[in-house]
Amino acid sequence: MDDESSNHIINPLGDLLRGTSAYKKANRKISNRMKGRIENPYSAGTLKNEMFDELLEDEGYRFGAYGDSKGFPTTGVGHLGTDKTAGNWVWPKEAADLLSRDLDEKYRAAREWLTPYAFNNLSWGAKKAVINMNFRGDLRGSEE
Repeated sequence: MDDESSNHIINPLGDLLRGTSAYKKANRKISNRMKGRIENPYSAGTLKNEMFDELLEDEGYRFGAYGDSKGFPTTGVGHLGTDKTAGNWVWPKEAADLLSRDLDEKYRAAREWLTPYAFNNLSWGAKKAVINMNFRGDLRGSEE
C-alpha cells in the first residue's frame, strides 16, 4: 500500500485524536522520520534554495495539521491554512510543493513591497531576512 492510499485508514484516527498529547507526539515522531524525504526543488547555490532549506529547518515539517505559534491552522512546513480537510495528512512531496509555492509568493511579495530596485540592491543576507520576515508575517501587509 502506498502512502497516499493509506489516508482512508489513518484519517479517522487523526480526527479522533487531533489536539491530544498522543496526536501531537505521534505527529512529531512520524514527521521527524519523513522530513528527510522532502526534496528541495531549487537549483543549488540560489537564494531560494538556501531559503527552502532554512525554512524547512526553522519551521519544521509536520505530517498532520497543527496550530502555529499564533494558533492558526498550519500544515506541512509552515503553510498557513489547511488546503485539505482536517485529518488529511501532508506527505513530503506535497509539503515541498506547498513550501515552494509559499516561498515563491513571499519572494515576489517582498520584492514588490520594497520595490524591485531596492530588493535587488540588498545583500544576500538582507534578502533572506526580508523573505523570512514576510514568510512569518512580520512585515506590514503580509498575510500571516
